Amino acid sequence: MQTYILMLVVSWWCSRMDIKKIMKMRFSCFKKDKWCGKAEQSILWILFGVMIAILSIAIFFSFDDKIINIIKALGSLMLVISLGIAANQFRLNRKQFEKNNEWNKKQLAMTQSHTVLDNITKHIEVINPVLNYRERKKSKNKVVPYSVHEIHNAMGVFMEDGSFVFHGQHSKDDYKNLPREQKDEHIIHFIDEIDGLAIKDSIYGLLNEYEYLAAGVNNEILDKEVIKSLLCSSIKDVFRLFEVYIDHVIKNHDGNENMYLQIRKFIESNNC
Repeated sequence: MQTYILMLVVSWWCSRMDIKKIMKMRFSCFKKDKWCGKAEQSILWILFGVMIAILSIAIFFSFDDKIINIIKALGSLMLVISLGIAANQFRLNRKQFEKNNEWNKKQLAMTQSHTVLDNITKHIEVINPVLNYRERKKSKNKVVPYSVHEIHNAMGVFMEDGSFVFHGQHSKDDYKNLPREQKDEHIIHFIDEIDGLAIKDSIYGLLNEYEYLAAGVNNEILDKEVIKSLLCSSIKDVFRLFEVYIDHVIKNHDGNENMYLQIRKFIESNNC
């Protein structure tokens, strides 16, 4: 008797909740890989109804072996369904987190690109009058790197004693110590109109901005496709322009071997 009553109550409750419609909704959501609140709520209501039926039998009727077995089976079923819902929700939350993370990386890449481009423009304004940067970079032919003496001449002069004095930082005594001749086409006079130290800072500043972006992409902080589509060729061209000088600094001026390593990695891995 108890068994029939329990089955009747559960059947009535399930018919009210329209099981076929719920499961169809659930599988549709599963295929689309999204969360369906109504379907999940309906399944939970079914479980709630089954629990009420079990409690009603426990209160108004005595238990026998059949009803105990049914209760155990229903309890196991409820546990399995609950674990399934929890596991599916965890999976969907993880996928949503991944989507949100990708979106955040794209947004951050766009924001940082805009900031970096503003800073780069300021550095180019300093470099361009002395090194003819814009025309050199726009050349239709293969990018020709700046030679070491071009960079040195834009910054200052090597003195007779081997020291280096920046344009605009020289004193009257420095004129007395100018060399009579130089090696490798280095100049032997100061250029008063140039701020050599500002040239140096802007060259390193320009490269540092690109190094910052490259490091963000290489470490999966910034979205690779955004940076690649906006700045891949620019990063490559700028690095090629100053590559000879960078290698010179590493070999002859105790430069770090990893100097602008992130830019090198970015160019190699993205086929810029």
